[in-house]
Amino acid sequence: MQQPYFEEIKIGWGDAQYPFDCQISHNKKKDFLINPHWHYYIEILYFLSGQAKILLGGQCYLANKGDMVFINACEVHSIIAEKDVDTKYIVLKFDPEILYMSKSVFEMKYILPLTWGNISYQKIFKSQELDSTIIPRLMKDIYREFQHKKYGFELAVQTGICNIFLWVIRYWEKKSIVLETGTVLKEIDIQRFGRLFDYVDQNYSQEITSREAAQICNMSYSYFSRKFKQVVGKTFIEYLNHVRIREAEKLLLGSDMNITQIAMAVGFTSSSYFIKQFKRIKGVSPKKYRMKGYK
Repeated sequence: MQQPYFEEIKIGWGDAQYPFDCQISHNKKKDFLINPHWHYYIEILYFLSGQAKILLGGQCYLANKGDMVFINACEVHSIIAEKDVDTKYIVLKFDPEILYMSKSVFEMKYILPLTWGNISYQKIFKSQELDSTIIPRLMKDIYREFQHKKYGFELAVQTGICNIFLWVIRYWEKKSIVLETGTVLKEIDIQRFGRLFDYVDQNYSQEITSREAAQICNMSYSYFSRKFKQVVGKTFIEYLNHVRIREAEKLLLGSDMNITQIAMAVGFTSSSYFIKQFKRIKGVSPKKYRMKGYK
């Protein structure tokens, strides 16, 4: 198996660097393959013609003209388009950071739940859902703004991305997919949790207890346990297991490591517990997930 590679966002015009990029990908009726990869930014695909298979999170989606695909941060994905079909789509990539109106409540309410991967969300929006909406125009406008780079284009692109995100989360809300944490947080709590999330991202393969997490947040164990569950919707251990499973997905899809090796690499103490948690979170065993991802 090919190791999914990490794609670092490197965007620029001359010496300038932006937290977003917008290009058109066109197969020109040739076989087209983007190998499995992942990145820390969000990616949105909008299909102008043709069709492609999108392997995303172990599932295969067929995207056609007028469809939009939403790829979350850290999700392993690949794209396959066959020859003799003229497939063209807009690729919009952006750092979730540009969605933050503030570094406090807005971030905790909408953005962090999405980038944590704590929700099951709609990954593909079909043309019949989008044709009468602002989405086709917004995607094309963002592309034109980024390509022409007229005065103030950065603001135009950021505004367009925020409008797309607003449409998406309102559409999800209609389908009972809600990003809100459902609790009011103080700025100090948000800063403390931010330190913890960073620590977990860097040390998920090590043993981290709930009491250690509380110490990192400078909170009492009882207050931390109650507040963390309110904010994240999971206990700390459940959240830690989600992070570990997220990392295990990358190894399952892109390495030849066996199940036990992967379990140990992401911080589980036994393969049986890893398999149990993987099935609980993903709804399928690690073995079947690996097979499914490479159909």
